[in-house]
Amino acid sequence: MEKKKVYSYDGKTGLYAGEAVADESPLEPGVFLIPRHATEQEPPSEIAAGFAAFWRGNIWSVEAIPEQDDDLDGRQDAPQGFAPVPEKPGFFARIVRWLGA
Repeated sequence: MEKKKVYSYDGKTGLYAGEAVADESPLEPGVFLIPRHATEQEPPSEIAAGFAAFWRGNIWSVEAIPEQDDDLDGRQDAPQGFAPVPEKPGFFARIVRWLGA
């Protein structure tokens, strides 16, 4: 089986995460199984300091990295204008909410 280089990105922010490998399908020769949150399109090779590559639907975008943690939660803030999809609460959280606890 052959392998193909693909490029991974964070599923929430789109931030480039590095290279990965796509395996060839055992059922369809010549067809590669692209991992979730990965693309065959290579990110930009030249990125200035203070910027990073982000996957935006079907293209790579080079955007400024926020310099500070505005909400002081210790996690990297998403780029300006990025609206994450709210996560669906887990089963346990829905039961607790239903019980009014």
